[in-house]
Amino acid sequence: MNPLVKSQNIRTNKSALSKALFVTFSSLLISACLLGEEDDADTTQLNVTEEVIEENDADSTQLNETEDVFEENDADSTQLNGTEKVFMFTSDYNSGELHSLNLETKDVSAGISFHQDSKLRTDGEHLWVLERLGADNLVKLPLDFSSAKDIVFQKSLPDNSNPVDIKFYNKNIAYVSLQNANKLLQINPKDGSTKKVIDVSDYAYDKTQFANTAQMTLSNDSLFVLVQGMNGYSTGNKGIVLLIDAKTGTITKEYELPLKNPTSIIKQGQKLIISMEGEYLGDLSAADKSRGILSLDITTGISETLFTDIDLEGTPHNLKSVDNKLFVQVKQGYDDSWNSIIKLVELDTDAQTSQLVSVKAQGGGIAWSNLSSQWIVGQRVGGSEAILLVDDKKKIVDEDMLPPYDILIVGE
Repeated sequence: MNPLVKSQNIRTNKSALSKALFVTFSSLLISACLLGEEDDADTTQLNVTEEVIEENDADSTQLNETEDVFEENDADSTQLNGTEKVFMFTSDYNSGELHSLNLETKDVSAGISFHQDSKLRTDGEHLWVLERLGADNLVKLPLDFSSAKDIVFQKSLPDNSNPVDIKFYNKNIAYVSLQNANKLLQINPKDGSTKKVIDVSDYAYDKTQFANTAQMTLSNDSLFVLVQGMNGYSTGNKGIVLLIDAKTGTITKEYELPLKNPTSIIKQGQKLIISMEGEYLGDLSAADKSRGILSLDITTGISETLFTDIDLEGTPHNLKSVDNKLFVQVKQGYDDSWNSIIKLVELDTDAQTSQLVSVKAQGGGIAWSNLSSQWIVGQRVGGSEAILLVDDKKKIVDEDMLPPYDILIVGE
């Protein structure tokens, strides 16, 4: 489907009913404290009576507090000579924009309008935008885009299916997880067409709920998919990891986890490291060991808890891996605008210790820059929205930019 372009806006071709549903569910999301979650695996769920659409305690957690002083727009820091491209999505929960960012000059490109809840992914050659609940689109762009006219395609997904993640097996096969549908899609990345629909209805909490497929990780021919099995906005089933043959799109194995609500997953050797959020709480520091970080041995199927929410002093959320080092964003609550207050922690899964990296990652996305060897962080705090360069103690401010929502870096 060709996008309708006007003043660099992407207009979704959903029905008036879909738009009405979005307004209703947006209000519900705010009341459930789910807005502003990052990466990747929000549990925005529709409660239906009829289907409409085709995470062993660690005892040595060490958090070394560091002072956070950032200077604005210092153009002589972070000199980049490589081909790294930085993209960010910004949102005020009403509208959203896609920008590219030059870390050397601190220039922010003009924005291309997208649905307010959108996430960024890449296949290494293209940028992909997942427009989530209420828009439900998959958009493909070249990495050197300058306007909406450069969009390769905008593909409609099932109404209100709420896409969460996409993983690319090869140039002909990719997989899309859907929060609000009892299926996983195998698509053709060339044109976005659906090649196969994988039924996951058996993993739903009951017949009135969805299975809630979330983040995925791909290793050779093995696709690992997190299944949350929520009961509305409450935890339902224990978490599940599905093993899917990426060649055929066939479910070959399932692993049951001891905790609930898995949200992020990374593969390390023969083990999967999984963050488990448990129940959504207004006070995310109210630790009770129902949340934590698990290690799952994919050979034996045995899992163990590496860190609890008590160890981490908050709720583990999005996992990141850099040069075989593991990091996790830990949520400690919300600000007055329901932006997540997040600290970044480095984990040693062998010694089961952790060390604070930054406390400035407040709900606006995070990515690692290989060229500048530091974390690039989005800050959504009201009145001080910025992109932070953690080690350089610099921040990039653009008065015309909406608050940061997601960050993606592509390249060396």
